[in-house]
Amino acid sequence: MKKILNKYKNGDVLVILLEDGTKIRYSKLENPKVKFPESIDIKITDYCEMNCPYCHEKSTIKGKHGNLDMEFIDTLPSGIELAIGGGDPLSHPKLLDFLNKLRNKNIFPNITINQHHLITKWDKIKFLNDNNLVFGIGISITNPTDEVIDKVKQLNHPLLHVINGIITIEQFKKMYDKGLKLLILGYKSYTGRGEEYFKNNSEEIKSKFITKDLFKELKKHFDVISFDNLALTQIPVKDNVDEKTWKHSFMGEDGNHTMYIDLVEEKFARTSTTKERFKIKDNIIDMFNIVKI
Repeated sequence: MKKILNKYKNGDVLVILLEDGTKIRYSKLENPKVKFPESIDIKITDYCEMNCPYCHEKSTIKGKHGNLDMEFIDTLPSGIELAIGGGDPLSHPKLLDFLNKLRNKNIFPNITINQHHLITKWDKIKFLNDNNLVFGIGISITNPTDEVIDKVKQLNHPLLHVINGIITIEQFKKMYDKGLKLLILGYKSYTGRGEEYFKNNSEEIKSKFITKDLFKELKKHFDVISFDNLALTQIPVKDNVDEKTWKHSFMGEDGNHTMYIDLVEEKFARTSTTKERFKIKDNIIDMFNIVKI
C-alpha cells in the first residue's frame, strides 16, 4: 500500500497525496466547489543561459530573479503542491531558503530543471533530492543520453518532461523500458520564443506530434504517462482510452484547482500562457478567486 503524505479538504473535494506523487481528488458532487488552488505553477526567475528556441518564457542570461518574500506566500494553504520553475530555478540565490520555508509550512514543492543542468548542477540537485527539500524533480528532456538517464534513476521522484513536437521517435526509444515516468507538455506555439520558432518550423514540429499509434506504443514502455491540458488538445488521448479511465484520470480544466504566478513580473494568471495578467495580491485565495473557473 502506498503511503499517504497528506490529506485535506478543499471545499467539496477530498484531496489525497501519495508518496509516489499520485494525487487523488474525490467528491460526491458532480460539480464540486473549491476554495483554494491545490497546485500552483510558480516562476521564480527569468534567468537561464540555455536560450532554448521554443522557450515560452523567453528566458535569457539577462533575466531577473523573482521576489521570494512576498506576503501571499505566508497565506499558502498547508498540503498544496508548488511547481517551481523558470528560467533556471537552480540559479536563484534564495532557492534553498524558499524551499525550507515551504516544507516547514507542509507545502510540497516540485522543481523543473533542464537536462543540461541535471548534469552541470548535479551536486545541487542531489542535495535537494537527498534532503527531501523537493517532493519531485521534473527534467525537461531534449536529448536523453545514457548519462542523463543514469542520473534520473538516482532521484527519488523524477518525472521526464517532453514537449510535443520536439522529441523524435528515436529519442523516445532511448527512454523505453527503464521504469521511467513521462509528462508530455503541449507545444506552446502562441507565446514567447516558441511562437517564432513554430512559424519557422511548423511542418517539422507537427510531423513529430504524437499520433494515436505512437501513443499506444509509448504506453507499453513507460511506467506512467501523463499530459498537461494543452497536450490533450494536440494528442488524441481521450479517443484512445475508455470513458471510465478518462473520468478517473482527467484532473480538470486549467483554473479548476490550479493557477500560475510569475514572481519576476509580480503578476498572476490562470495559466502561464494566459494573456490576461493581474498584479499579485497579499492573499492567495483573493488571487485564486479572480482566475478560477
